[in-house]
Amino acid sequence: MEKILKVINGIFSSPIQGVLDKIFPDKNEKLKFEMQLREIIFKEMELEFKDLENARQMQIEALRQNDLFSKRFVYYLSLGVLLNSFFAGAMAFFVTFPSENKELVMMYYSFSFIIAGSQIMQFFFGRSKHEN
Repeated sequence: MEKILKVINGIFSSPIQGVLDKIFPDKNEKLKFEMQLREIIFKEMELEFKDLENARQMQIEALRQNDLFSKRFVYYLSLGVLLNSFFAGAMAFFVTFPSENKELVMMYYSFSFIIAGSQIMQFFFGRSKHEN
């Protein structure tokens, strides 16, 4: 909770206040908008923290299992997704794709690099914005 409030207060530092002053010349409107924005940001960050905590709890429960595959499933899955990202990048240099499949190939690369790879890295190493 304290981390969330610290991040939200950092967002509304002097540069943002200057922009809000120009958008909302009336101080009451600006305060109303800022409070609504703070509530939205607070709710979103709270959900992210809960999601991260749920993922950590899942891993703790998995480590308590007797089955070796169950203990290491998250690691196997992560390794598979990261290898997929690596091979997708390598394919870009060695495979020529037909031009009519350009959108499909771009969707695959976007998923492999941006979504899958970055989410796994964030799961294991945390997010930089949460470390403040």
